[in-house]
Amino acid sequence: MDWDSINEKAELLSELKREKDAITAAITVVETELIRLVGSKTEGRTKLSGESFSVMTTGKLTRKLDLPIWESIKEKIPVEMHPVKVKTELDLTKLKKVKELSPANYKEISRAITETPAKTAVNVEEILKCE
Repeated sequence: MDWDSINEKAELLSELKREKDAITAAITVVETELIRLVGSKTEGRTKLSGESFSVMTTGKLTRKLDLPIWESIKEKIPVEMHPVKVKTELDLTKLKKVKELSPANYKEISRAITETPAKTAVNVEEILKCE
């Protein structure tokens, strides 16, 4: 194991992440100032064009369905006007449990699943030495 190289790369990664955090904070400050200067709508775009730059702000709203309320009112709304999608997705927790408890069922289920490697996470923690 090449600990000198590992330590060197870990230090570099730590420094780059600190720089990234500082840059992200600085970007947020500048974006906030541009929003103040250009303006923004609650939802939609505002655009100003100058000599050197065109600046556009886009206001967005996050909406979340209150399922119990929706269930109580949806019968009053025509089906073609229901603004709700049903999404089928893989339950990874249950899939892992099936793999553990029932390999035969997992083998059959796995025919319907595509697995691809995801990005490997790297976490570096500085160890403070007491002197």
